Amino acid sequence: MDTCCTKNSSEQPLGSGLPLQKGDITIFYDVTQTFVDNYWAQVTISNDNPLGRLDFWNLNWDWQYGEIIYAMKGAETTEQDQGTCINGPIGKFYNNLDFSIATNCQSRPTIIDLDQYKINDSQVGRIPFCCRNGTLLPVSMDP
Repeated sequence: MDTCCTKNSSEQPLGSGLPLQKGDITIFYDVTQTFVDNYWAQVTISNDNPLGRLDFWNLNWDWQYGEIIYAMKGAETTEQDQGTCINGPIGKFYNNLDFSIATNCQSRPTIIDLDQYKINDSQVGRIPFCCRNGTLLPVSMDP
């Protein structure tokens, strides 16, 4: 599995407190389970700035091998269109998969935080640091 990151120069960070510096935001992922034709991964974003906060965060990437997001907790995609899954190449490849509950089949998904009202949702919420309307506080403000 390969990964690479590039900064989107058109987006300006929105935050308050101390300005964010290079290295203040850490994004890492762990593949927690692998199967013959899929895997489960956990993506974690942390704010390591002592006092700066990040508001309205979003995360996106380009899939390299036609992957999809079948299920997700603690965040959601900006587009939830199962038609892309069913009618696209993924639907032809995985013709026995139930795409009615698939989260996203875009080649470049955008992930955002959940709204606060979903914090106790048994399907997507109920995980630490979830559901803050896109606010990522530093540890000093949110121990």
